[in-house]
Amino acid sequence: MLLFVATALFAGGAQQTTAAARPVGGPLDPYDPPLTVTTWRGLSNRTYTDGQSFEDNIWTRAIENELGVRFEYVWTAPQNEFTAKINTSLAAGDFPDILTKLNLEQYYSLARVGRLAPMNALLEQYDIGDVRKYLDFGDGVNRRMMTIDGEIYGWGAGPQIMNVQMFAARNDWLANVGREMPTTYDEIIDVLYAFTNEDPNRSGRRDTYGLGASAAFLGGGMPLQQFFALHRSYPNIWVEQNGRLVFGGLTPETKEALRALRQLQADRVLSPEWPVFGAWSEAPDEVARGRVGAAFTPQWWHNWGGVTQTVMENPGMIWEHTFPRGVDGDYMKVPVTAQVTDINAVNSSFGNPEVLVKLYNLHYMKTTNPETSDGDFHTIVTPDGGRVST
Repeated sequence: MLLFVATALFAGGAQQTTAAARPVGGPLDPYDPPLTVTTWRGLSNRTYTDGQSFEDNIWTRAIENELGVRFEYVWTAPQNEFTAKINTSLAAGDFPDILTKLNLEQYYSLARVGRLAPMNALLEQYDIGDVRKYLDFGDGVNRRMMTIDGEIYGWGAGPQIMNVQMFAARNDWLANVGREMPTTYDEIIDVLYAFTNEDPNRSGRRDTYGLGASAAFLGGGMPLQQFFALHRSYPNIWVEQNGRLVFGGLTPETKEALRALRQLQADRVLSPEWPVFGAWSEAPDEVARGRVGAAFTPQWWHNWGGVTQTVMENPGMIWEHTFPRGVDGDYMKVPVTAQVTDINAVNSSFGNPEVLVKLYNLHYMKTTNPETSDGDFHTIVTPDGGRVST
């Protein structure tokens, strides 16, 4: 596949023409006249507030009003068809101005045949600091993975070191069941059962589950990878035991973790439906509805829509976090990878490649900068459980 894609890229390279550049301005200055940018897009199952759609919403309006950028989609596809559609476009040499959700193989192939715009100088000139900070996170592993012969051509989600996991619990539920934030495995199990059996939301009904999880199992926003790590189990990697390399899914520790997980499910500490919950749909919905009081979470979890909604709807409530000790009393070790996914880059024939940096600048100002961030720009979940993309 790599050879085939590379051949197609070389074949199409001679036909490239560079579009005329528009005046740029500063890192957050709008284009005047407005700049039309082509891209492709995967469609999710999210809904939108009244008067909004994936083509016209709070984000597209802010991007147009504040940056003077308009998007034109060369094609859209459901998420389950998105990767195949990208591969077809790349093989045909049919590229939009901004290429989104590339994998590393595609990124390296495109960059090495000159189809992606170099970004080093543009980052120095236009980035207000967030992109470079992201690239340098984790001892610069992301920057190293994105650099080809000294040049950066894009960036994406990851590295997965950012998904280092912790244990999170609602402080109001802890108070209602008379528990402190747990710091050991045994304390976590006690809290999970209390959240299940002791009416932590004071509804007078048995309508809560101690632990949130999803079908993603070892990934997504509520992974169980940390639960296994508390047992010194690493079911998706190879580990060293007694001087030998063995697959972590077959170790005694993994069997013990599975027994413990089966008991939690039998005791209704986990929802009976968790094996079919989508990591980005039903699982966060359970959090938003107030049915889940604890979860193993990546460090970015506090910005997740369902989590944000619980805080907004319960003044004074926070999700406390801890890095607990495992069954043997030592701090757990959670495996992470340096994989980078969902890479965004710019077609080298596009006349305004700095637009990608400016789009990230606007995203930072709306969602992360404490002086300018606006809660309206986060994904939220409605009280009746519907997912609303803003």
